[in-house]
Amino acid sequence: MNKTQKLTLLLLAAFLCILGAAWAFLGHLNEQEEQPAEQIQAFSLDPSQITEIELVSDKGTVTMVKENDAWQFSDENEKQTDASAVDAILQKVADIRADKKIERVTDWEQYGLADPGISLTLRGKDTLSIIQIGDYNATAHCYYLRIGQEDTVYTVESSYYVTVHKSKEDLTLQETDGETNTNTEMETETGTDAETDARSDS
Repeated sequence: MNKTQKLTLLLLAAFLCILGAAWAFLGHLNEQEEQPAEQIQAFSLDPSQITEIELVSDKGTVTMVKENDAWQFSDENEKQTDASAVDAILQKVADIRADKKIERVTDWEQYGLADPGISLTLRGKDTLSIIQIGDYNATAHCYYLRIGQEDTVYTVESSYYVTVHKSKEDLTLQETDGETNTNTEMETETGTDAETDARSDS
């Protein structure tokens, strides 16, 4: 084997080593991309300890209190709350996970938290928690969130806003068509019976 052949083999071996290292590096990058970023726990609570909810947003103010293990509107007891919708809010905020946190914030306006779009106050026997949701960041696809008086802003997924952004009507138990028809039939029957009794008396 002459010098030219030896040099060719050495160059080929070096090329294969470089190619192998590059392949391994790209594989490592792909693994990192596939692994979801570790989220930050911004807030947690036990939903069973909450006895009062106050929700303020552009849809109005809704206050609910828990009586005998059932949620009631504080101002109108004749309207029944939708237990599943109320429970969905509590379960959603029971464990708030954030993608990012911004600490030592002083300018709340830039995050929409000087006058937040949503303010959720949760009261219990020994607890008081306030969760505020501000502006939506269309680039990062997230909402800005603040807990109580912390000087930290968290970025959270849109599902937190969607779940909590409810009006009183959204949280009111709606009658089904069957229940409406049944009530109408009962009212009709009652009216007919009354008319029959009136004719009999006359």
